[in-house]
Amino acid sequence: MKYQKEEIQRFKYLLEYFVAHLEYIANDYSDSSLGYEKYIKPLVDRDTFKYSGQGYNGQGIQTQISEWDQYKNGQICINVYGANYQSRATYLNWQGTGNNIMADWQGKHIDCLYLQYYDPDTGERLPQNVSSTIKELGLYDNQIPNETLCNFFDKYNNMIEKFKNKQHHMKMDKYIELLKANHNLILTGAPGTGKTFMAKDMASQMILGKAYSEIVKGEEEQDIFNHYCQFVQFHPSYDYTDFVEGLRPINDTDGNIGFKRKDGVFKEFCKRSFFNDRLMEQEDVFEPVYKGIMSDIEKGKLKHIKTPYGSYDVEVEKGRIVYGNDKRTESKENLKLMYEHFFRKNQFDLSDFQKDDYWQLIENLTSGKTKTCDYVYYSGILQKMLERADKIYVDDDTPYIFIIDEINRGEISKIFGELFFSIDPGYRGEYDENGNDNKVQTQYQNIIPKEGDKDFDPQNADVFRHGFYVPENVYIIGTMNDIDRSVESMDFAMRRRFAWQEVTAEESYANMIENDSDFVLIKDEIKQRMFSLNKAIAETEGMDEAYQIGAAYFRKYLDYQDKENPFECLWNNHLKGLLFEYLRGNRRAKDLLEKLHKAYNKTSIDEQSAHTSEG
Repeated sequence: MKYQKEEIQRFKYLLEYFVAHLEYIANDYSDSSLGYEKYIKPLVDRDTFKYSGQGYNGQGIQTQISEWDQYKNGQICINVYGANYQSRATYLNWQGTGNNIMADWQGKHIDCLYLQYYDPDTGERLPQNVSSTIKELGLYDNQIPNETLCNFFDKYNNMIEKFKNKQHHMKMDKYIELLKANHNLILTGAPGTGKTFMAKDMASQMILGKAYSEIVKGEEEQDIFNHYCQFVQFHPSYDYTDFVEGLRPINDTDGNIGFKRKDGVFKEFCKRSFFNDRLMEQEDVFEPVYKGIMSDIEKGKLKHIKTPYGSYDVEVEKGRIVYGNDKRTESKENLKLMYEHFFRKNQFDLSDFQKDDYWQLIENLTSGKTKTCDYVYYSGILQKMLERADKIYVDDDTPYIFIIDEINRGEISKIFGELFFSIDPGYRGEYDENGNDNKVQTQYQNIIPKEGDKDFDPQNADVFRHGFYVPENVYIIGTMNDIDRSVESMDFAMRRRFAWQEVTAEESYANMIENDSDFVLIKDEIKQRMFSLNKAIAETEGMDEAYQIGAAYFRKYLDYQDKENPFECLWNNHLKGLLFEYLRGNRRAKDLLEKLHKAYNKTSIDEQSAHTSEG
């Protein structure tokens, strides 16, 4: 079973109470109603029975199920509209959601229980096609929960899991939309606010459509994620050769040491983003398409090719395609160069390409050796080949995410060099929307083999041999702590190329603890301690909100949950040392640390206010 036995037994008691409560009301408060002796009589005898109320609003009716309302996925609340107990206002629900258990009546008796989702945005009530009778659920049989009840509980839990995933996606959407709009984003905030995890979470949702926590244990999905996402951490010794390119020592076959240009991690990642380049590394994507077109021509399936400039006849002679009445033929080598160029760019529609575009392209691709081409014929055959390629080779529009952790710890200007220009959202891609060249010449551009060079290998040609640019499907996320003042030395030119988003300590609690089932029984105390401590930090001389402590530190509670005092272990092993570093050099450090400790241990609002107003 997916869930612990005690949880399912608790759930059975909860359902029995729910049915007993409603049938007691329906049958005019009869002491012979179903489940009366076990569930209702003790409350009646104490004169504490509340027949109506909204448990999710904290009304007294909730105390009547307090023995059975806590679960790993949250609290289940009871809501009864006493004036009309059979109305839609009577149900059990996961607190804070529209995931409900409803009763279906036959006269004054409940026939079955069923699951329903209430969508607050539309007001729709959506049945989940899960319904079981009281007998099928084994209620009041004095036996351990049966399989039907276990399945009912499992499906109810699945509803809350889906709800949490939906809520999580909605929270991430604002960050993802910001990244998509700007291509570059820096997450900034206090230590422990989960910026690094959030960056990976954003990447995972953009790449796989799933939260990062859902894929970390899946080997296949993790491999996919690792292909589309690259993670690096900047530090003071990180430089241009690590990031862009540089000369690296190598041994030749005779044992002599020399140097070879090597791509840095970012340049290598940008090459990885060329999906069609990866296909070319695995197989020849030109010949199969070219031969397919030739075969259709030879078989008479393709006799004419239409272009923006008219239509012309095509034939095959001596293994080459010839065009029109004058039997013109193309340079297969130039055709291949242009085809592969468009294929790499995922450009399969050439309708906007004109004569000058073709001439400029062939000149660039041949390094000036060829300055013109028969653009009429080339436009037709290239379009036909690319249309076929588009059907054969599926285009990959998956984004590639490059994460730079602690981005401000490195010397940004030296690391990025001329890439200041390239990462600008307005200069992504090989050419901008006006056809202007976006390529930059990197520091070692002159030693990358190009067409015409003695050591040029067309099968392994560097995609950036004519200059580097950041592909449009590459996104950059940086993370940094507010208290690291090295941000002040970050070039303004770099700062304006990124969108900035602060992740607050309060937000980190919502992201990392509030909806995590591992914290369902302790989350309220964590919230009170965390918020109390952070309020005291913000009010301490020499510190402000930037020094607050995020929820990542409080997640470490799980490491000590079996100890006698988990919160004191958390303080001694993780929080105390960090706060001491914050206060280092302050002559009142010892007293201030003690005040922060007291704030951490305050679990009521009154105590918190009284404490933080001291000194």
